[in-house]
Amino acid sequence: RPRYLCIFIFVAIGITISGCGSKSLWYQESVYGIKIKYPKDWTVHERAEGLAVVAFKSPRKGQMDTFMENLNITVQDLGGRSMPLMQFTEMAVNQLRVMYSNIELLDSSQTVLANKVGHKIEYLVKAESDIKILQAWVIKGYKAYIITFSADADDYKNYIRTAWEMIDSFQINK
Repeated sequence: RPRYLCIFIFVAIGITISGCGSKSLWYQESVYGIKIKYPKDWTVHERAEGLAVVAFKSPRKGQMDTFMENLNITVQDLGGRSMPLMQFTEMAVNQLRVMYSNIELLDSSQTVLANKVGHKIEYLVKAESDIKILQAWVIKGYKAYIITFSADADDYKNYIRTAWEMIDSFQINK
């Protein structure tokens, strides 16, 4: 009898761990051939954020929540030519410094994105309410695939794990 109880407990734990009632959905976009997993309580906005192919926004935590943490994906055409990753990285960081006079670069290092060697940076944009941003990119063919996660600096630590789960699920199928 105890043997059956142990088997039942292990099966119950297995069902719980394996994600019965998964909390994620897959987003797929066919023009750029991208696929990414996102939390099912986040909203999807296609081509709604300027150059972004897609943006995912967290739900508001309440009426006083003024900043919705978000992750977006942009695909930048490199003008019909390939570009070394480090050259693109230098260009991107220089553009940020031109765009924001109040930027603090916190990290710049190699990463893996879509099973390819990529680069990531973390930076703080100082404003009335500081915004902390993580960007990761990879070059494939003549395009740069850029993922940007933005959060209120005070809430960043509460969302970064979710952002990395999304980033780690990112695929380029073209």
